[in-house]
Amino acid sequence: MEWEGIHIRELVSLVNPTSEASFITFYSADGVYTESLSLKEAMESDVLLAYKMDRQPLRVEQGFPLRLVVPRMYGYKSIKWVNRVEFASTRIQGYWEQQGYPAEATF
Repeated sequence: MEWEGIHIRELVSLVNPTSEASFITFYSADGVYTESLSLKEAMESDVLLAYKMDRQPLRVEQGFPLRLVVPRMYGYKSIKWVNRVEFASTRIQGYWEQQGYPAEATF
C-alpha cells in the first residue's frame, strides 16, 4: 500500500511542543479508540497521518479523515478515524492496551 499524508516529524515541527511532551496521543472520531506513541516512536521517518491510500482519498472504512500509519508496529497501533492529536507528558493506555496488548508493539 502506498500512503500519503503528513509525517509526524512535520507535525512536531509545526506544533513545537513543550519539553515536557514525551508522548503523542491520538483519538478516533468514534470515541472508542485511542493510541499513544512516544515521541521517539512517532518521529520515525515512516510514521504519518495518512489521508490517501494508493493515491485515492481514504474511504471511511480505511480510516477517513486521517489514519495513523506506523509501519514498524503491529496493525493495532495504526488507529483509524483520527480527529484529535494531543502532546502529553505520560503515555495513556490505548484501547488495545486496555485489552491486554503490549504498548511496545514492534515486530
